[in-house]
Amino acid sequence: MITTKEQFVIDESGKRTAVLLEITQYEKLLEAQEELEELRAFDEAKASDDQAIPFSQLIEIAQKVEPIEIEENDFDEVDLMRLAESGGEFDFLNDDEDIYSVEDLKVRYR
Repeated sequence: MITTKEQFVIDESGKRTAVLLEITQYEKLLEAQEELEELRAFDEAKASDDQAIPFSQLIEIAQKVEPIEIEENDFDEVDLMRLAESGGEFDFLNDDEDIYSVEDLKVRYR
């Protein structure tokens, strides 16, 4: 439960027209709203009569939008990793220097 200290903006007649919130309270409300929207979308999808799209069909749709190089039609974990790498979604992981060296890992995981 969110405890709030509301502050209101009122017009000349004394009617409340807006609310002032602390930024942390505002951020919590936004997070809660996003979660609620995701739950509603999930419930709607589950309740619909739509059928799930096979992964191969999803790839075909994605290739129409942006070409994706796929080596095999048998989508195993390695193929999915290649697909993710080709999309560039995880490129940000290469931006920072590694915290541990290979030698650190050898000592820790003997």
